[in-house]
Amino acid sequence: MEKTAKINEKYGTYGLTKVNNVTTLLNHGIEDYPQETKDYLANYGMFVAASRTHAATKECPLTDDEKKQAFIDIDQWFMDGCPERKRATKADAFTTACRKVMASDQPLKVRQATVKALEAAYGRQFDE
Repeated sequence: MEKTAKINEKYGTYGLTKVNNVTTLLNHGIEDYPQETKDYLANYGMFVAASRTHAATKECPLTDDEKKQAFIDIDQWFMDGCPERKRATKADAFTTACRKVMASDQPLKVRQATVKALEAAYGRQFDE
């Protein structure tokens, strides 16, 4: 089934689109470029995809072990042929707020009291 072009507002109006999971630039797909370009894009793409696994916030940075595991996981994903994965869902406002509070420099008792107040306000329990 043919999908319509996915046009990102930021780039699509200038010629970067994606149709049927194939990205095109000014209507040129990867097969339209010479081998040197394909090699460059493959190397650059591997770097970008792998380095993005280390994306985290200042408030909740990844540990060295988490960074190593992220590289192990994406390497396995590459070796498996990049099967489709479910996207991680973004944390809701309650969870994000609680995580930021717990990662703050405030004394533990203050952080715990703040989380308790958030739990009361949201009617939920923070489990992390």
